[in-house]
Amino acid sequence: MLAEYLENTILGKWTNSYSIFSGFIGEQTCLNNLAKKIFNKPLFRKDFNSENRPKEFTFFFTPTLKNYNDFVHLLDKMISENINRKFFEGKIELYDFVEIEDGVIERRSKGTIRLFEEWLNEIIKIQGDGSLNKVFKSFKNVRKERQNPAHKVTENIYDESYVELQKNLISDAYNSMRQLRNLFQQHRKAKGFEIPIWLENGEIKSF
Repeated sequence: MLAEYLENTILGKWTNSYSIFSGFIGEQTCLNNLAKKIFNKPLFRKDFNSENRPKEFTFFFTPTLKNYNDFVHLLDKMISENINRKFFEGKIELYDFVEIEDGVIERRSKGTIRLFEEWLNEIIKIQGDGSLNKVFKSFKNVRKERQNPAHKVTENIYDESYVELQKNLISDAYNSMRQLRNLFQQHRKAKGFEIPIWLENGEIKSF
């Protein structure tokens, strides 16, 4: 039994812990609001607070391959498919131009995660290797995991290892979203922006 469930429902005690899923949504919402304040454009097409929160955005009850793949699909929709391409207009080249043959050039759209990473690397320099590879690695992993089952016929296999895989996936995504929010918060135009106390100081746990 989760300690938070015991304290809240049985012992009648108030706990200051928050679900990592709520933490992810809170960080993404703050990041989006910071983008609006600083750049006058939303970074994400939508937020997932209150009634917009998908009911499946939680730990699954049964650790099966189907449930894991469904969760990966949902998380990718909340991240890469949710990034607003219009945010990068005028900030970075949105396309690759590839020569096919005989001088024929094909224009190919860059992926949203790539756009975000390239743009941020142009305006922010990080200590160490000078890049944001580690921050975006979790988002890329979600995208990669989604693509793996996308073109395969898979059985609904039961395996308890999917519990840890899901925990790692949401934990890494939450940490990356939090780091990005912290970066945006350092912008001079973000002065006065208030982060909710529960998000800044609350104890985020995997439940």
